[in-house]
Amino acid sequence: MRQASTPVRSLHKMGLGINLGGTIFGLVALNPSVARIGERRKRGFVLNEAWMRFQTIGTLAMGVTAATWRLGA
Repeated sequence: MRQASTPVRSLHKMGLGINLGGTIFGLVALNPSVARIGERRKRGFVLNEAWMRFQTIGTLAMGVTAATWRLGA
C-alpha cells in the first residue's frame, strides 16, 4: 500500500479533529452553558443557530476526512 503525502495526511487529521473536537465541545461546553438561559425558546434558538453553523463546517470536514481516507491517509 502506498503512503499518502504529508498534505493529505494533514487534511485527514484536521477533518477528524474538527468533527471530534466540535462534537465534544458541543456536548461538554455548549449544551450545559446554554442551559443557563432561562427562557426555553431563546435557549432553543441559540442551540439551533450554533449547531447549524457547526454543521456546515462539520459536513465539509467529514467530506475531507472521507476523501483523504480513500487516498490512503
